[in-house]
Amino acid sequence: MKHFFFSIILLITCHLSFAQSLTDSLKAYYPFNGNTNDASGYGHNGIPLNGVALAADRFGNPNSAYYFDGINDYIELATSNQMRPMTFPVSISAWVKFSGVNPTIIMASDNNNTGNTDSGFWFQLGGPGAPVGINYGDAGLPCQSNARRTKIGSSALNDNLWHLVVGVIRGPTNMDLYVDCMNDGGTYSGTGGNLAYSPINMGKIGSFNCNNSTFFYFSGYMDEIRFYHRELSPTDVAALYNYPTPISGNMATGILGNDTTICGGSISLDATTTWVASYSWSNGSTTSSINVSQPGTYWVNITGNDCGQSGADTITVSAGTQPAYLVDTVVCKGQTIFLDAPTGYSNYSWNTGATTQSISVASPGTYILQATNSSGCNLNDTIVVTSLLQNAPMAQFTYTFQPFGMIQLNNTSLYSSQYQWTYSNGGVDTTFSPQHYFPCNTPITVTLISAGRCGADTAIQTITYICDAIENIEQSIDLKVFPKPAQSMLNIEYELKQPENVQIYCYNTLGQKVYEQSYFQQVGKITQTISVNKWVEGYYLLQITTEKGIATQKIWVKK
Repeated sequence: MKHFFFSIILLITCHLSFAQSLTDSLKAYYPFNGNTNDASGYGHNGIPLNGVALAADRFGNPNSAYYFDGINDYIELATSNQMRPMTFPVSISAWVKFSGVNPTIIMASDNNNTGNTDSGFWFQLGGPGAPVGINYGDAGLPCQSNARRTKIGSSALNDNLWHLVVGVIRGPTNMDLYVDCMNDGGTYSGTGGNLAYSPINMGKIGSFNCNNSTFFYFSGYMDEIRFYHRELSPTDVAALYNYPTPISGNMATGILGNDTTICGGSISLDATTTWVASYSWSNGSTTSSINVSQPGTYWVNITGNDCGQSGADTITVSAGTQPAYLVDTVVCKGQTIFLDAPTGYSNYSWNTGATTQSISVASPGTYILQATNSSGCNLNDTIVVTSLLQNAPMAQFTYTFQPFGMIQLNNTSLYSSQYQWTYSNGGVDTTFSPQHYFPCNTPITVTLISAGRCGADTAIQTITYICDAIENIEQSIDLKVFPKPAQSMLNIEYELKQPENVQIYCYNTLGQKVYEQSYFQQVGKITQTISVNKWVEGYYLLQITTEKGIATQKIWVKK
């Protein structure tokens, strides 16, 4: 329990020490948490002008930073003596994401719209590449080198990325500039005198007025702007970089990505970061990335810059499954074929410009495909399509009506050697021009597939055998057929109300007649027996025709 109590005291003490180091001599602080208010306690609140807008900060939190359009946006500051110190040192820090090309101002302590001299201090990004710079003026002539003291850093910051920039002024030639915790070096210029201010007590964020005619407006995003009347040390800079959460743990977790595969050749393992100071790989390399050509487990240790970053990561490289390749094929005269890449691939790219899994081809040639399979291996395939001076099959047919529900199908297909007929009421036929039974007044869909060396084609028609003029007598004669299924004998039982001529027919599924009997029948109940002993197993159509109409039943013969 004592250890726990001591840990709490130590945690609180460390927290207060950390917080004190960032608030000591803090004269203005703009966290931009939904507004431009000063969080230092001195009330140096800002006024956003000309459309400066809230935006997401470097962590993605909405309405936690401000965006400046580089045209006329800025934030006006009503300053006080705390913002206009007469002694050094002073320090300014800010998070910036610069997207412009021209010199621009982060913050100025002494600037107005009616005329300006080089006075007070100002923090800037300027010159080619937009390096960071810190300045102070002696209230002499506006924008003259003999009225200011300046130090400009070395790093280009026009990369549209978030950076912490810090400027420290201790004296005319005793200034430091930091970019992401690293001292940025730089060069001095200007011959101005002592620090002085203009009579107008006003400052700005994102704008600077030079000679009452030239305005330098910031383009991009800003957040977490602080002004101190003291020197910020490298330790302070690191604390600001890690604010609000100090860096801890492995910062390189996942930097090498997920485990991957190698499919011949080599792959690149990249551990590049913006905060790195040095790399150490399992193969002895010290570069930011390495190329590997063999499966195995690889690791990298990364030491960060002065902000305290460090970490390590490991990746396993496996041998990937080799891609599946397409085969060369032919295209026939007047034909369009499809080249289908295997499934399980992504990012298809054909030399025709297509990015789909398959492409249609109507002419011979060489076709190149690039894709990636499920194990991460790349497919680079070349398919040669040659031409045959033959026509592609053309499926077509006509039909003619026959008695008793039969229809003759007339095959008129071209350039074909194989045929398959299917019917929506059941049955498959491979003869050239078959017959088929169609129940009265029932639409039946007929599908013909005609195939040849140059592919296949399909023709579909829906046909109805119209029997409106004939009465269906199945119910009136009380037709019964048994047994079901029949094996050797089939019994047919029906009853006639008057003497009539009767015809009995049986058809197989090909429309071929397998049984026929005609006779004159007297009134009464009649039972007929048909031998099916020699019939092959399958479905058959029984049809009884009288002077009154037609009765049909589907029967099943089983062996």
